[in-house]
Amino acid sequence: MISDSAFWAVDRCEGAADVVVSFSAVNTRPGSFMMRRILANFPAQRIYLNCPGNQWYLDGVPGLGDSPQTMAESLSALIDGLRGPGGRVLFFGGSMGGYGALDYGLRCEADLIFAAGAELLLNLPGGISRGHLNGRAADQPIIARLRDSGSVILLVYGEDFSSDLYCGAAALPFLNTKSKIVTFAARNHNVTPFLARRYDYRVLFRGLLQGRNLAFSSDDTGDLMQRPELVRAIYAAHVPDALSQFPDLPDPEPLLHEALQASGLTSGQRSAAAHALGKLYLREQQPVKALAAAEAGIAASDRSPRLRNLAARAARRCGQGDAARRHLDRMIALSLPDLGTNDPGVLQSLLRLCLDLGEISSGLSLAQRHLPTEPNDPRLWKLYETLLTRHLAQVRQDPAAARAVLAAMQAH
Repeated sequence: MISDSAFWAVDRCEGAADVVVSFSAVNTRPGSFMMRRILANFPAQRIYLNCPGNQWYLDGVPGLGDSPQTMAESLSALIDGLRGPGGRVLFFGGSMGGYGALDYGLRCEADLIFAAGAELLLNLPGGISRGHLNGRAADQPIIARLRDSGSVILLVYGEDFSSDLYCGAAALPFLNTKSKIVTFAARNHNVTPFLARRYDYRVLFRGLLQGRNLAFSSDDTGDLMQRPELVRAIYAAHVPDALSQFPDLPDPEPLLHEALQASGLTSGQRSAAAHALGKLYLREQQPVKALAAAEAGIAASDRSPRLRNLAARAARRCGQGDAARRHLDRMIALSLPDLGTNDPGVLQSLLRLCLDLGEISSGLSLAQRHLPTEPNDPRLWKLYETLLTRHLAQVRQDPAAARAVLAAMQAH
């Protein structure tokens, strides 16, 4: 291993010709690198990168360059020194790292670029980068560079995160014929843990480097990208601020209504349209319409926990407590495979819903069972503390129960 700073490192592989360059995602501690443990002993030269301050690699990487231009020059030279005869170069990253992999993969003319959850339009309303970059723009927008690229590009998105899908739909016309977008149904922005668990990155990387077409199960993949206009309407429904920034976005309500009635849509597409429409109605304080939309989506496809989340919230606002509980139970059942898989957002959604529905005992049970798998996420512990506090209020008349709750709070 060689390294010049806490933000980049190289793990060599004797005799390997290929090079894998991995970009870390947000909040990766200095000295730590995403994928390093997974790719230990992988048969390729391996470069690991991180950037301080969650700045989307716009300022390069300390020790390699303080701008995209100098960083790309240093990274290209490093790759050239590692690559063997006939070797191929694969750039990879997820979320912020996906943006870095695309940006520098294009600059360094990588053979292959694999980006998961990459926000190609920085500072997009509803996007992850908006909370970190404060309006700062890239020097060279990525989408404009896609068409002239000779790289094989694989973009991977979760269909439950509308701003990511909007980026994918915007990029679709500019991808070369060797590249493609794959979307996964019932997955959110943090799609990388799912890919690690379901497909094994070592297998995926080996297939890409050997020139094979990757095959993903039809049970996992979605088809929203086949309907870019529907994606745009879903994004407009989920992120109302986007309508003021992008006046060419469609009015989502009539288009989503039409989608629910259209015979040519798949069950997954109809389900996604129903969720977006229901969320729009819930935001407009129309819970009866929201519940009807959610139930229409569930009838089309009952794969997504977020539809059950929406249905539970709408039912609660309609005064249908039993229905809300049934939807919560089904959401828990759909979410169980993803609990404890390095995606704290799944447990966060469940705990928030339990709080909103007043299902404190269910929330505490989930938290106590699954929090040990996410010990360092402060948002989860804050939700747990809130659940304990609510429980304490409920059992205040029972001194023994109150003492047990206080002891649990002090322990955490």
